Amino acid sequence: NDFVARFPLAQQAADYYRRAHDANPLDDGLLVHQALAYDLMGRQVEAFLLYTQAISNQPHNGYFHYMLGMHFWRRGMLEMAAQTFAQGAHAAHGREENQREYQALNEAMAKMKKLGVSEQELREASDTVLRIKVEQQRQAAAGQSGDDTAPVLKIVPVAVPTDDITLP
Repeated sequence: NDFVARFPLAQQAADYYRRAHDANPLDDGLLVHQALAYDLMGRQVEAFLLYTQAISNQPHNGYFHYMLGMHFWRRGMLEMAAQTFAQGAHAAHGREENQREYQALNEAMAKMKKLGVSEQELREASDTVLRIKVEQQRQAAAGQSGDDTAPVLKIVPVAVPTDDITLP
């Protein structure tokens, strides 16, 4: 699983970006990269706080808006993603990326509406998949250490029709 392979690397990257930002506190791009690493680890609240701190420091940086918008999109928070991309579309930098994602998001939301899938259902399915991946990573780590008491993974399928929806 790609997520399981990337998890330790994301943890390492987050530590490096934190130390780099401590050494150079004026480089808000390091905050955004640390936030992305937190996203990969499932540390959503910490990622959100870092994205918003970077945007607060540089509100005209469209790239920061773009990354926060992608954070929301990956979480199934489509209305928040759309608002963030719309703000980024008016920023001095990163305007094109935000406009492109805003358009793609509106198309995805239209497909969801057509299929009758709510934003809440999508968010719950996303959270379930993330919990399953984290549990698999824990089990893999326990198996490598020879721990036979590792919990057995129980997957409960979530029926959300997402075949026609392309999300990042």
